[in-house]
Amino acid sequence: MIFSWFKKKSEPTCIVDAIHDGMEDLRKEMGDEVYFGAMAYNVRVNELRSLKIQNFNELLGVSDDLGEKMMEAFSNCDPKPILDIYAFCVSVVAAAINFTNIPADEQPKVRDIYFDLWVDAIGQHAQNFDKEKLKASITRVSGEYEPDIVRTFTASSAVQAGFANPPVTLMKTIDQMAGVSRSETSYETIGPGLQALVDHTVRRVQGIVWQH
Repeated sequence: MIFSWFKKKSEPTCIVDAIHDGMEDLRKEMGDEVYFGAMAYNVRVNELRSLKIQNFNELLGVSDDLGEKMMEAFSNCDPKPILDIYAFCVSVVAAAINFTNIPADEQPKVRDIYFDLWVDAIGQHAQNFDKEKLKASITRVSGEYEPDIVRTFTASSAVQAGFANPPVTLMKTIDQMAGVSRSETSYETIGPGLQALVDHTVRRVQGIVWQH
């Protein structure tokens, strides 16, 4: 599809007219709902000092990549608790913000925009679901996961503080959320791999933020 601002048209009288014409054409191409949604996101992101809109796209990519790897831990589940798995992955990215140089006053705003973008992305692949309900759910679930994710990333310090085997505890929490049961021995096998995934994900988030 060729956007209409690439089509030949009469020269605008000034740059303001050119911008206005381009935005109106974009609105026609995208439709009102998508257009105004995109504009609202731009306004929210432009108020931040720490990130730009492309950084949020990268953060969504990080949670998608983690989701693909986490599927392996549920290979024996039929059906796989896909939404629960991705809710955990989104929570890891949200928790990773604690370990970046994003200012403390901006961190809640960054998480809120990230959650909204994720919910909108789910909406592109699913119909007839309540966005507000999903947003409230992912916000709550993320808050419940955060302590165990933080302890898994800082496992040595957490163990010294009296928290035994944080990655195993985290995996048990994931299973509980997803309604999955597995043997104690399997947790000992999965734990180190989960810790490595959390560590890798947090460092990817740090890389996205710090390169900005």
